[in-house]
Amino acid sequence: MSKCNSQFVSSTRENIAEFQQASRNKNTDKSMNIWMDLLYKFCQLHGYSNEIKELDDKTLSEQLEQFIVEVCKSNGQEYKASSLYTDPLEVNEIKLILDSPATSTNNPKGLLQRVWLWVSLLCCLRGSGAKRLKASWLKELDNGGMQLGLPKEKNHASGIKDPYAKAGSSFIPLDIPGNTYTPVTDIKKYLSK
Repeated sequence: MSKCNSQFVSSTRENIAEFQQASRNKNTDKSMNIWMDLLYKFCQLHGYSNEIKELDDKTLSEQLEQFIVEVCKSNGQEYKASSLYTDPLEVNEIKLILDSPATSTNNPKGLLQRVWLWVSLLCCLRGSGAKRLKASWLKELDNGGMQLGLPKEKNHASGIKDPYAKAGSSFIPLDIPGNTYTPVTDIKKYLSK
């Protein structure tokens, strides 16, 4: 890039393409390719020979509406966001994970994974909420339990703080005496490191 004036620089098509490629999301591309492949097969099945970009708005709308109504999985079921319909973890599955060496409290990585699992399960975290946890958001309560204070931003969950947004709080109950599984003790051990 060469300088044009003190505020702007000139760019090339290569610079722009490089910037565009860097901002692409691989999962979005993968999902788009799956849907485009399905649409291509649908068009072949119905004898639609024109490329999508060659269609007028009305024809494109009609073909897409027909595609959406007719699209099915290979097993004959309707397409659904599979993560919305995943069965919840059973108690025995949670115990299996907590008893695994991968979530041992005897090593830093295991302890971190165990605390992440406890907080995700007990505070019902999902999506980016579980990915961006900070130790400073966990507070010990007088009753022996803990509180997770999650900041809530209005427009961009990980971006600039919104002064008008309200924080969400989740409570982690105190450990039950004699129970093998002690989330508060595990979290306190993690916070003390």
